[in-house]
Amino acid sequence: MNWYVIFMSLLIYLALTGYLTAWYIRVGKKGASIGRRIGSLVTSPSESDFIRIRRGHILSAVVGFGCDISGTLIMEIERIKGRIKFHPVPPALDWFHLITAQGALYLFLVVMILGFLKRKGAAISRYHYPVAKIFFLFWFSSSISGWFYRVH
Repeated sequence: MNWYVIFMSLLIYLALTGYLTAWYIRVGKKGASIGRRIGSLVTSPSESDFIRIRRGHILSAVVGFGCDISGTLIMEIERIKGRIKFHPVPPALDWFHLITAQGALYLFLVVMILGFLKRKGAAISRYHYPVAKIFFLFWFSSSISGWFYRVH
């Protein structure tokens, strides 16, 4: 097995972990304590719990996004260099994967902007959570369709 493929897969699963952790911090019963611990990595002890939990949520999501982009970047670079090759897939699956992957990328950016606007108190920020649900749907669909790309 190619080490690039193993590392890329590991990064994609770390991305899922980051996204699910960010979601759990917001909606889980014990999410606040996890968010507080993660947020304390980037927050001084004098900050309030609310700020630590919020920063834990943001850090989890951004780390997930960074792993997602890094894994995708490794895969594309190695594919272009010819170190990994994929078995052909039907064009419909190829287009579905492309659309859902790009949609997830842009929806994550929209979710980040809406989250920033939420902090500023903008009315449009009420769409942060509904758009985040759609992002999860797109990202998970993209991940599942990506499993059909077998490596030679």
